[in-house]
Amino acid sequence: MTNKLIIIIGLGLLIFQSCNTQESMDKKIHALENSPTFLDTSQQNQLLNLYLKYAHKYPYADQTVSYWFHGIQELYYRQKNQQVIKEGLQYLNQYDSSPFHRNIQIVLAKSYYKTNQLDSSVSFYEKAEQLNTLNTDELQDFALVFIKKEVENRGDSIGGYYLLRASKALSQSQQQIKALEILDDLLNRYRGIKQEPEAIYLKAKILEDEEKIEESEAAYNDLVLRFPNHPMSKDVSILLKKGLVGLSAEEIFEKIKND
Repeated sequence: MTNKLIIIIGLGLLIFQSCNTQESMDKKIHALENSPTFLDTSQQNQLLNLYLKYAHKYPYADQTVSYWFHGIQELYYRQKNQQVIKEGLQYLNQYDSSPFHRNIQIVLAKSYYKTNQLDSSVSFYEKAEQLNTLNTDELQDFALVFIKKEVENRGDSIGGYYLLRASKALSQSQQQIKALEILDDLLNRYRGIKQEPEAIYLKAKILEDEEKIEESEAAYNDLVLRFPNHPMSKDVSILLKKGLVGLSAEEIFEKIKND
């Protein structure tokens, strides 16, 4: 009976010690996070280690998702890209979704880019994009991945595909001049690839949006003359014949209604 009592008491102490350890770590984290002065290097390292230790030791605690995310972010700021990848993948495997899910995917995409793992970088940018449209900075970073992929594949027709994707991302981020430069490079370097009609159309559309109407019409005409059977050429032909290039959607509707 005495031995059983000792065992029960021992287990109780272990449980209490475990709870106390978690509570103690929480208090240390909160104290460092809410420090009235800037943390020195030693304190910053202590906070980072606490974030990661807590996440691994208590994966289902209420604060873990937040602590782990902040730890991964701090690793990224310190350019510890391989550790970011390791922790980020563990995080995503641990949680099907979280308030920081998309942010982790973006951090992974950037870390894969910095370690020259470009296919993985593209994959995580695309996963993040499925959750929410990429913002301007993310689109520009995404374009850099495709430009680097083109350099890897220069001379192969797939290089043109990567330049087209880069130009689309830059156009979406309102970097129209850079997008046009890349499209011109694509059209000079990769003539005859299957993406050429789409590249010409995108160039014409950007020029139209920039109110460079004559240049836009020239590009649209190039598309129709060289690729008359392409699906986009039919609509472009109508725009050219009816003089609709450069008009707003409302102006186009009014003109067609009155014809």
